[in-house]
Amino acid sequence: MEKTKKKSENKIRRSAFRNYIMLALSTILIILGAYFLVSLTLTTITKHKFRSALDSGNEKVASLHAGKISDKNADARDFLSAIDERLHFRRTFRTAEDVVGQGLHPASEQIEAAKGKAERLFDANDFAGAANSWSTGAKLYRKLLSQDVAVKLETIPPVSNALLRVYSNADTLLHKSSLSPEGNSIQALPGEYRLSIVHTNHSEWTTNILIETEREADLKITAKLPSLKGSLLISSTPPAEIWKGETLIGATGADIALPVGKHILTLRKSGYESKRLQIDMKPRAKEKVALKLEKQTGSLRVLVAFPDDYPASDEHLPKAGQISLNRQQFRETELPAKFSALPIGEYDIELRIDGCKRLPAKTAHVKPDALATISFEVQLDKVPVVFKVEPAKKASIFRNGKPIGSSGEKIMLLPKIVHNLKFVAEGYEDRNEEILLPIGNGSTNAIGIEMKKVKPYRLQEGTPRHEVLRWQGRPDKIRNYSYKYIYKYGQSEISFARKNDRVIDWTNTGENLKGLPAQ
Repeated sequence: MEKTKKKSENKIRRSAFRNYIMLALSTILIILGAYFLVSLTLTTITKHKFRSALDSGNEKVASLHAGKISDKNADARDFLSAIDERLHFRRTFRTAEDVVGQGLHPASEQIEAAKGKAERLFDANDFAGAANSWSTGAKLYRKLLSQDVAVKLETIPPVSNALLRVYSNADTLLHKSSLSPEGNSIQALPGEYRLSIVHTNHSEWTTNILIETEREADLKITAKLPSLKGSLLISSTPPAEIWKGETLIGATGADIALPVGKHILTLRKSGYESKRLQIDMKPRAKEKVALKLEKQTGSLRVLVAFPDDYPASDEHLPKAGQISLNRQQFRETELPAKFSALPIGEYDIELRIDGCKRLPAKTAHVKPDALATISFEVQLDKVPVVFKVEPAKKASIFRNGKPIGSSGEKIMLLPKIVHNLKFVAEGYEDRNEEILLPIGNGSTNAIGIEMKKVKPYRLQEGTPRHEVLRWQGRPDKIRNYSYKYIYKYGQSEISFARKNDRVIDWTNTGENLKGLPAQ
């Protein structure tokens, strides 16, 4: 009985377990079916939204929905792939723009064709074809980028803050940057370009360049920038020439065109100090400057000297005179004279000195900041002098053994010279005098000379030889002996002792002797 009861219980348990299993399976199937149904519904809704977004041109929303169904929908996958390829294409294009631009290269037409085809296919929802076309265009860009060339720019003159613009041949701006004086370089793809450089101090510089396909060497370009100019008007007193360095660029009183920038100019005129000025010329400015030039000056020294063979010494040179420059009024001046701050040029110099002979004019050239020296050879005028001899009434005057006149007469002698004069009068002792006359002042000098009477001459034993000579004169003949010598005067003779030059005896045959004792 119990066995039958146990079997019945086991059977009931197995039946209940099967029922549980079946219930669980049914529940799972119901859940899976509901999930599938919901998923299908959501996918259908997302696909619908994706299509709606595409139809409305809202790629952002379409991309959002395509990402949700890309694993279930080929169009969504192709759409996302096309979006990625187009983004890659645009990035490659911007890289090309960063180099400079796409330029006019044979591949450019293919790139544009691939881009146009991709856009048409994309619009036609052929996303796979669009992705392929954009990929093709990007590959062509990458190939183009591998052929870029360095364009090296140098400006003359070197400038700072100049603006470089690069245009395509269709005047599309491709590149813009600032240039530096040290040199500049940009990368450019093969094609035609127009370069433009603009600077505040220069007119715009433009040029067209062609970069050939597969060019290997860098392209070097020198831009000679045309300077903008301003106007400068310089007025000066007196008018002068305007120089820049060693180049004559104009004259004062007239407009001068100068390039923009700093300039050092010099005003020059003969006889005047040069004037330097610095001009900072601005574009299209009109500058005016007024200046006054100072005369160039130098110095002049006037010396006086006696001729080399002149008997007077330098200490007797005149100490003053009258000097005239360029026939102006004569002015009393100490000698030697110095004139400072004279305008440069030639000067006719005349010198007058009282008591001196008239001097011819001389010419001196006064140079800037220099001392010109000119020397006059002066000769003193002779001055009149009258010698009054006392107590003799008349005396002959000798100089260096030569007669120059008699007392009481006007004799002309040079001043400032020591004259050794001898005064001779009969019955008087000879008188030697050293005479130094002052420079003449127009009057006659009067000098008194006192002479002493000589003792009466007497020829006798012991008379000195010099007295004999003074009275008898030089003998006609002289005979010499060991202890005496004899002077012969005609037939008369006078004997002198050799030891004391005095008279020993005489013979007056023919009565030629004077001063003999009375007979």
